Amino acid sequence: MAKRVQLSQVTRAGILRAIAESNDLGRDEFLAKYGFRRAGRFHLRYQGKSYDSKAILGVAFGYSTNSAPGKASEF
Repeated sequence: MAKRVQLSQVTRAGILRAIAESNDLGRDEFLAKYGFRRAGRFHLRYQGKSYDSKAILGVAFGYSTNSAPGKASEF
């Protein structure tokens, strides 16, 4: 059975680390690194910038739980 990303396990600190990494790498490199596609409908807005919601949450899950990042199929 595939693991499921539990949003309750994602911390604010994990989200902020994922956002910082996305900013450092740039959108396309961040998405490629973690195997995500660009968001279609849902975006995360933070400090006036838009981020790919599943990618940020997947990476934040990994940071929050000291595990591998979550994948889009695990949401």
